[in-house]
Amino acid sequence: MARAVKLPFNLPRPPAAPLTPPTRAALALLFGTIALALAPHLVRQPLWLAAATTALVLWRLVLLARDRPVPHVALRAVLSVAMVVLVVTQYQTIFGRTAGSAMLVCFTGLKVLETQSLRDAMFANILAAVVVLAGFLFDQSPATAAWGLACGLLVIANFNMLTAPHRAGARRTFALTARILAWALPITLVAYVLFPRIEGSLWGIADEPATAVSGLTDRIEHGSVTELLLNEEVAFRADFEGIPPPREELYWRALVLDRFDGRTWTASGRTPGVDALDPGDASAIVSYSVILEASRRRWLPVLELAVSVSPPNRLDHDALALAPRPPGERYRYQARSAPARYLDTLPAGEPARAYPGAGDEVMRLAADLDAGNAEDTATAILAMFREQPYYYTLSPPATGADPVRGFLFETRRGYCEHFAGAFAALMRAAGYPARLVVGYQGGEYNPAGDYYIVRQYDAHAWTEIHVEGRGWMRIDPTAAVAPERIELGLDALRRLESAGALDGDLSADGIRAALELDWLDARFRQMSLWADAATHQWNTWVLGYGREQQQLLLGRLGVAAPDWTWMVLALAASLSAVVLVIHLALALPGREPEMPGRYFAMFRRKLTRAGLTAPASEGPRDLAERAAQRFPDAAADIRAIGAEYTALAYAPAGRASLAVLRRRVRRLKLGR
Repeated sequence: MARAVKLPFNLPRPPAAPLTPPTRAALALLFGTIALALAPHLVRQPLWLAAATTALVLWRLVLLARDRPVPHVALRAVLSVAMVVLVVTQYQTIFGRTAGSAMLVCFTGLKVLETQSLRDAMFANILAAVVVLAGFLFDQSPATAAWGLACGLLVIANFNMLTAPHRAGARRTFALTARILAWALPITLVAYVLFPRIEGSLWGIADEPATAVSGLTDRIEHGSVTELLLNEEVAFRADFEGIPPPREELYWRALVLDRFDGRTWTASGRTPGVDALDPGDASAIVSYSVILEASRRRWLPVLELAVSVSPPNRLDHDALALAPRPPGERYRYQARSAPARYLDTLPAGEPARAYPGAGDEVMRLAADLDAGNAEDTATAILAMFREQPYYYTLSPPATGADPVRGFLFETRRGYCEHFAGAFAALMRAAGYPARLVVGYQGGEYNPAGDYYIVRQYDAHAWTEIHVEGRGWMRIDPTAAVAPERIELGLDALRRLESAGALDGDLSADGIRAALELDWLDARFRQMSLWADAATHQWNTWVLGYGREQQQLLLGRLGVAAPDWTWMVLALAASLSAVVLVIHLALALPGREPEMPGRYFAMFRRKLTRAGLTAPASEGPRDLAERAAQRFPDAAADIRAIGAEYTALAYAPAGRASLAVLRRRVRRLKLGR
């Protein structure tokens, strides 16, 4: 066996080919990609960080346009330390979604400033991809997905242009990028449909408290719902199986407030207790699915009265749905509800009767209205609200230190929480159990997607009274005073109030005239509903594509209840088949790839047809020089073709362009 011989000296290694700096066009495309990737992040960051990062990118673009070198390393080091210190000072940490993205934005801007070599450009392009991925931590809307797709396309184009600048013009680069995405599309679709879905997130990230997430709270004071009445954000969207109930029957219960201290209503501590309640009349059950926007509360709005909710969520004894933990992101669940006049739950306790600090005027009024039982007393109170000068308004006056007395005897103006709170207080003063229920009422039907949009301004408060021997009964005092609030919705009510229609009596024709939109507003409303329908489909089939949606889709494709083993095997077989098809398609004989030799062969054929022998053994420079002497009229073009081909075929990646070679060869005219 031959033995390796160790030489007493080291042979010199051949010098590595120098890395050619990226072209100005490649750098311009790279910096444009980074600017596009940073744009949504800059809006979320402090003004100083957004301005500093923008200044760094613009500084580098000016240097590139003037062909100037990057700043000195000492200056870049000082800027890096200063910006990192400022970010840490701003957030007191580098962890979490906001602080981490701020640090990422800072590093990306600094990297742009120092980018000049090929290695710098490749790393900056990777940073751009990471910045794009970080954007999805804040928002996953269709607009964000379109932005991410555009940035991803540019990132791939950057890699193509940086790795092959000698043969990658702008058109060819984007054509190659489009082909890469086209071949990746079937693989992506197969993985999307068949990859087994796991309930819950695979990972989490620390974050600051979500103070910007609006919604109902577990305590109500007079005036506390005002901010929700002005909030047009979507609270949730609901899809019904079959015909939904009438709009005036859409009471979405979220929380029961059964403790009252004379001013504030709060909720007792409740825990999930049952998986399902007795539906009573099973033929009237309504099934629906809800996509709830991000919330920091465990309450899940469900239609009155819920009898079941999809696991891992559960119902409590008051038919309220609770999630196992607060859904900090968009959350999908299914529920079933059955219309019921009474909610037969645990007997009412003392908290449902207590009214501490009730004044003499309130107690005398409650005694005058007491009819001997809860239902008749409730009817008397509602009649008082209808017959006496009580008005529904979205801008009520202050009620003073005692909100119940102030509303009943002085202001007599308010919205849902004023009427519901005063009604429940009077019932308690008369000795009957009553409690406040908060949630949402109604919603806007979207015909473009056949679902309901429930917004934050649809927040509503109503009451439940306990009827002896039957259970809790819903009473909505607002419906007695302002039935248009229930029938038309708060958005229509706001338009009526702005038209001055709430203080007077309007006919049906007058209400229709006041609510009618002009042509432009109607078109804008229609477009907004179409856009919301597209968002809803995105939330359902992309963001909400969990195990249930996957089972539903596979069922439509003819696969009933597949298990994990089937899913894994089907995924592996499908991916293998797709990869095999792609491989065979790429291996089929087809159009000759655009390589420098293809156009130099065309050049040789033109010389041969013109009468000049062009053997394959002759080098390009010698052939070009001989041809230039033979055809002096085209000597400049012939020598340029030889130089371009030599640079493309033999030199390291340089500034030669395949497009230039192709154009010169095609335009070359030779006479015999």
